[in-house]
Amino acid sequence: TGRADTGRADTGSSDTRRADTRKTLKTGGAVAEARSLANTRLLALSRAVLRLDGISMEAREAEVTAASDEIERARALELLAAAIVNCVRGGVTEADLRAREAAVHLSAKDWRAAATACSAGLSAGKRRLGGVAARKTLLLRRALCAAQLADHAAAAADYADALRLDPAHTAARRGLAAAERALRLRATAGLYATLGVHVGASESELRRAYHCLALRWHPDRHAAGGEAARIEAEARFKEIAAAFELLADPQRRARYNVDMHLREGT
Repeated sequence: TGRADTGRADTGSSDTRRADTRKTLKTGGAVAEARSLANTRLLALSRAVLRLDGISMEAREAEVTAASDEIERARALELLAAAIVNCVRGGVTEADLRAREAAVHLSAKDWRAAATACSAGLSAGKRRLGGVAARKTLLLRRALCAAQLADHAAAAADYADALRLDPAHTAARRGLAAAERALRLRATAGLYATLGVHVGASESELRRAYHCLALRWHPDRHAAGGEAARIEAEARFKEIAAAFELLADPQRRARYNVDMHLREGT
């Protein structure tokens, strides 16, 4: 009986050792597989980084002459778009690339395209920590676009946000002051500011300013820009037409001037 018990014990120990061996081999295989997968992913990431760096450097070469060369500007935008596709979306790298994209649009004075690039970059930067410098750059560039498009409220908001990031930034402080002055001017001399003329403008100056702005903001000229652009153009066109209609009437203009001076005095 003792020998039988001993045999069974030896058999049990042997089975346990074999099970442990299989478990060890299985665990080792899983670890090796995990390491292999990690190495594969690391290699893919390294290649992606190198590819992104290559595209980014090539884009920088085109950005240098983008302001004076339309072909290079188009090439820079194409390369930056490719870099954005290859980068980790929603991070600091995308924000930096969007800032560069905005700069290329600014070199062509394409204010709307530049503002759109800035907004995309700011949205990307919100999703991750860091990137304060890129965020500040994007805010300043979008503020410039807003000021050029006469959206002084938006410009003031972006300059104020940039100052919160860097209270000593001189350009942001000056930009905010200019935007606030423009808003005050619009509040007191709104119709004149709408047409971009001074309060003492002659009838011919009013008419010339109206025709120029009406041509610029006619909705038909913005139909290709999408629904948002068309709606904005219609609103600006109506605003311009209403301002000219009132100021072109001598009696209504005189009453408006009296009301304007009263508002300035309060």
